[in-house]
Amino acid sequence: ALFWADNNGHDKKWLDLYMDQYGSSHLTGHTSRNINDLFRGFKEGLAAAGKPLPKRYRGLKSLADTPHDHTPVNDSKGLCEALIKLHDDVGFPIVIH
Repeated sequence: ALFWADNNGHDKKWLDLYMDQYGSSHLTGHTSRNINDLFRGFKEGLAAAGKPLPKRYRGLKSLADTPHDHTPVNDSKGLCEALIKLHDDVGFPIVIH
């Protein structure tokens, strides 16, 4: 499994420490990626194809309804809100369950 996060190095380390203490294995394996890199690649791919995103899609945090205040729950909620908007509005390639 691949771990995606806003600050993947930090978030992955805390998850690993928690799993070392309370779990039996690392659910996400050893690989993590920054979700902003996925968004930038999507945005640049559309621009290269001649279909640039509107300016309101300048970044994931700008699309969130919940403010990015470095509270883990609020930051995660805001990132989810932004990804859902991108998925619904412009077909961002992410599976939402």
